[in-house]
Amino acid sequence: MKLSLTHPIVALLALAPAARAGDIKQYPGAACLESGVESGDLQRSGMRITNYGATHKTLVCPAARDIQQVCSSGGGSIHASVNIMDNHDANIACTLAVRRNDGAILEYSTVVGAFKTPGMRTIPVEVPFYADDDYFTLECELPPNGPGGTARIYSYAIEENFGC
Repeated sequence: MKLSLTHPIVALLALAPAARAGDIKQYPGAACLESGVESGDLQRSGMRITNYGATHKTLVCPAARDIQQVCSSGGGSIHASVNIMDNHDANIACTLAVRRNDGAILEYSTVVGAFKTPGMRTIPVEVPFYADDDYFTLECELPPNGPGGTARIYSYAIEENFGC
């Protein structure tokens, strides 16, 4: 049976409101890139990125915005969860920022993962999100390789909630 826009079921689906739940995308830590010129101190595997260098590294972790409309009743929010292995005594900090199309920061939040014992951890960070033409960025700072071991990003998730 061929369905067209004149078919009652298709017409009803076309009129249905958009889903109101958040949209979550999961990315491997290996997708993160060193800010600026790559130093060669970072090692990637199929799932993670590790700093083996002697200095802190700022990583830019790409995220695709695919909800293109924010409800007029107010803004939405962007939530990031960064899954790390912290075998280090230094802190890992992640910043989630909402930017205008020209790159200017409108909102940002930085969360410092100051964990006292080694292990897998999650760093949660959230910012409000208002305009239809804005985008967001996630940057994390990994400490250098040290006596306690290494710091790694295994994965990160981005959830878009558009505020309806």
